[in-house]
Amino acid sequence: MARSTRPIDSFDDAFDDLFAAAYGAALDVLGDEQEAEDVAVEATARAYARWRSLERREWRSRWVVLRALMLALDVVKHAGPAAGTGTDDLDDPGAAPGDDLNRAVAELPRREREVIALRDLAGLSTEHCAEVLRVSVRTVSGLEARGRTRLTEGLGSRPVEVASVDADSDVDDVSGAEESGDG
Repeated sequence: MARSTRPIDSFDDAFDDLFAAAYGAALDVLGDEQEAEDVAVEATARAYARWRSLERREWRSRWVVLRALMLALDVVKHAGPAAGTGTDDLDDPGAAPGDDLNRAVAELPRREREVIALRDLAGLSTEHCAEVLRVSVRTVSGLEARGRTRLTEGLGSRPVEVASVDADSDVDDVSGAEESGDG
């Protein structure tokens, strides 16, 4: 991918915007301000560790949002069902659909989870997902189709709503360069 001609920002100059984007994404998934803040701190720390490769990238904010979404989904995955909701929220008509969806997305294979997070939570187009993940549009479409099939099978016929991150917030890929063949 070609480097952008955008001026180099210091991490300190970019931090407020990156942290806000990460926090918003995490809060949408987790619904808890403290957990969202913890995730945003981790996502921005990861950006800081990779800042030399991110500083000129047009998609650097999206990289941070993707990291925040993936970290938030890991929190959901490891938290299990919320206290008092029983062992299977899918059978509980009073359970929040977003909780079920977040748990189901968290259980997807990593690359499918990334595509679903980018498409549905971050609101990116298939083409933009391909750019961020450094894969072809066809690969994104295949991963999205497999992920949606797994979600449909996992959630049954219960309707779910996907919350979305503000379209102005941005998500990554250094993940494609780091772990290219998962999914």
